[in-house]
Amino acid sequence: MSSSNQSRDRGDKPFPWRCFSCGKKSVELAVVNHTANVKHDGLIFAVTLPNLSIPKCTECGELTFTPQADAQISDALRRTQGLLQPSEIRAKRNALNLRQSDLSKFLRIAEATISRWETGALIQSKVMDCLGTFA
Repeated sequence: MSSSNQSRDRGDKPFPWRCFSCGKKSVELAVVNHTANVKHDGLIFAVTLPNLSIPKCTECGELTFTPQADAQISDALRRTQGLLQPSEIRAKRNALNLRQSDLSKFLRIAEATISRWETGALIQSKVMDCLGTFA
């Protein structure tokens, strides 16, 4: 089984999709056991996802990495590395009655970075994760 390096967002387009590898209209949503090698904080981590929900070609086995699949992988990396999830970052900030701009000033980072952490678009470093718990 190979896996496509291209992330595809097909929105709400119904299955089956056309496979980027074999060209057949046989891509369906599947649940697979997958190990992803994810680079974070300058290191590569092997993250195992026993129930990754991902579009897969029933003909050639090609996986199509969508934003939803990428989010599952990011969440799993956060769990395995003991990092706060986006909702936890937001909840802790709100519990301290801080705006994103307040936290960004405290941590000396861009406000957009806080926003990306809270939406899941960016995974915080271990150091920033620890500092964020003291804010």
